[in-house]
Amino acid sequence: MAILTLLLGCNGGTSVFEDPELGEYDAEYAVPVFTATYSLGKVLNDLELGTDIAILPDGSIELKYSGEFAGRSAQELFDIITLALVPIEVIDTVQHVDYNIQGTYDIDFVHISSGNINMTFDSNFEEDLDVTVSIPQLMKDGDIFEYQFFVDYVGSTPVITTLVGEPLSGYTLTAQEDTLLTVNYDARLPNGDRVLLDEFVIILTDLEYDYAEGFLGTEEYRIAADTVEISFFNRWIDGSVYFDDPRVRLTALNSFGFPFDGKFIYMDVLTVEDGLLDVQSPFIDGGVEINFPNLDQVGETVETVFDFNKDNSNLREVLGAGPLALYYDIDMIQNPDSASQLRGFMTDSSDIRVRVEVDLPLVGVADHFLVRDTFDFNLEDLSERDIENIEFKFVSENELPLTVISQGYFADSDFQILDSLFETPNTIIQGAPINAEGISTDSVSETFFQTLTEDQVNRIKTAKQLILNTTFVTSSTMETLPVRILSDQEVNLRMGAKFRIKK
Repeated sequence: MAILTLLLGCNGGTSVFEDPELGEYDAEYAVPVFTATYSLGKVLNDLELGTDIAILPDGSIELKYSGEFAGRSAQELFDIITLALVPIEVIDTVQHVDYNIQGTYDIDFVHISSGNINMTFDSNFEEDLDVTVSIPQLMKDGDIFEYQFFVDYVGSTPVITTLVGEPLSGYTLTAQEDTLLTVNYDARLPNGDRVLLDEFVIILTDLEYDYAEGFLGTEEYRIAADTVEISFFNRWIDGSVYFDDPRVRLTALNSFGFPFDGKFIYMDVLTVEDGLLDVQSPFIDGGVEINFPNLDQVGETVETVFDFNKDNSNLREVLGAGPLALYYDIDMIQNPDSASQLRGFMTDSSDIRVRVEVDLPLVGVADHFLVRDTFDFNLEDLSERDIENIEFKFVSENELPLTVISQGYFADSDFQILDSLFETPNTIIQGAPINAEGISTDSVSETFFQTLTEDQVNRIKTAKQLILNTTFVTSSTMETLPVRILSDQEVNLRMGAKFRIKK
């Protein structure tokens, strides 16, 4: 298909002929249309096929169709921890605050990047007070959090004392067993007697974290539900292509310090002939294990690459049915083994992102794979000439193991067929012979002529479109032997036109 696009020299609405200076007499003119050398790797890269082209070290070509990376960030998990810190009502000089986190979280410690502590209490004593509040689980530079108040009695009670917006940036909150926070306070009268305070409430606000460590839950959540469009078969009409080793590749980038299982809810392929087909694999049902950085790799991202292929799935059969799109829905289960003894971590920049791509190596079998394309066509430069006939000469030297059979139809602006290029579909490029590995061993030359009569020329002078049906057949003498197309295999093409103009 890529070869034929360039091969017939249809140049976006311009004539294929130069307009020579013609006199008023019978004459025959030969016009070179083009001479070119193409390698398939270059042709595929130059064309806009809606895909990425990969040239492998051995020269093999892969077509890659990719979805977008999608994922989840650490902020959602940090929000769960923040929700656990409800307002603290301090009713005694030692007040324990237990975990209030839903699920299976067991936090060892978190590092606070921003946020504030706010306190308010009443004193109903008609004396001054010295109050010291400490929270041993909050530490910064080796010191626990401590704040001192002086309550000045001014003649009436209650004396309301408030602390607003004391920064907690840089503090580490370290849990102790089931206790998240312990609030200690010491309130003393001038004579040294300890007393209790009334209406004592502590509120932590606007907390943000940049690190957490512990067992961080066994949540399951959707990561991505997406579609990978496969444009290879967009112009398909008939026949089939069987890729020898197609792959669906899951790439996961994980900077959370704990494992995930990638669980596919579904993976389906939309095909041109058979509708929607299920991809079947033990890893669809059982999940894909996602790697993770350990505690010595904080801040690093670990990549997991997993391939669904012909050995662990039915991909060869499914993608042999003419794929148009891959639909998938994937969830992630964190800490899938529920091993609470496994201590993990996350930072404020941690995330997990996944992408699914379809890789189609150009190794396979084409069984009369027919595609159709339409190009602009214009013979206006010759519309005033009295043309007796036009003879096309086409010469090809081909190293590719692909035979190309073509038929073209000239159509007007309403796509009404005016005439055909050939009487019957014609082999315009002969496939090169291959060895037992499916690699071509020699080049093959092919020359053919095609003449358009005066009647045909007159019919196609108003043509605006060339509809091209192109059939590809691999060179294998064995239907099951896949051929391998390499990036440096070349096709040398020469095309000329000879037309006779009469007075």
